[in-house]
Amino acid sequence: MAIPKLNEKHVAMTVGCFGAIMHAIWAGVVFEGMGQSWLNLVFGLHFISLATSVFTFSYMVAAELILLGFVGGAIFGWIFAALWNWTATKSWAK
Repeated sequence: MAIPKLNEKHVAMTVGCFGAIMHAIWAGVVFEGMGQSWLNLVFGLHFISLATSVFTFSYMVAAELILLGFVGGAIFGWIFAALWNWTATKSWAK
């Protein structure tokens, strides 16, 4: 059975959009003033105690966060699909 190839652009856009959505959700949590309590919960569930604090919300920082979440996700998605396609051509992968 042949390993299906992935479209690098589609995977890049999908993972990039996912990264942007997740960071938009985080920006919304910070906007609502629940960021610090959420971090305390998540760190506590992982047995981590750090002195961290969430800054006040800024629309410009939120836009940068969402944009960089998209760009980073798109780069990661493209690299993942390219590696997938490269390994799919190897005899040991079949």
